[in-house]
Amino acid sequence: MHRFLVPASYHRVTAVGSAIRMVNGYITPSVLKTLILCIQQAEDQDKGVRKNLKVMLKAAPEPYKPFVENIIQWQDYAELHLQHAKQLTMQMTGSSSWQDSSSN
Repeated sequence: MHRFLVPASYHRVTAVGSAIRMVNGYITPSVLKTLILCIQQAEDQDKGVRKNLKVMLKAAPEPYKPFVENIIQWQDYAELHLQHAKQLTMQMTGSSSWQDSSSN
């Protein structure tokens, strides 16, 4: 689980930092590329997190299932916000920036 969770968190934090830099006027190709790649990497890592959360829920003893379900809700929330950020970023940058970054 941590093999995916830690990198996903890292990429989210880095994406947020890149977005803050851009909002504050520091807009360079490298900051934009970092933002896009980090969102894409976080999405990839979230797939592993989601898979492992399903395993945890299935294996959890009945008294612990609500706890794991709560963790899943937090993951849902994180993924929802990442998708929202991705959509807004795509609107601002255009889809061509995303296609160029995904091939690297």
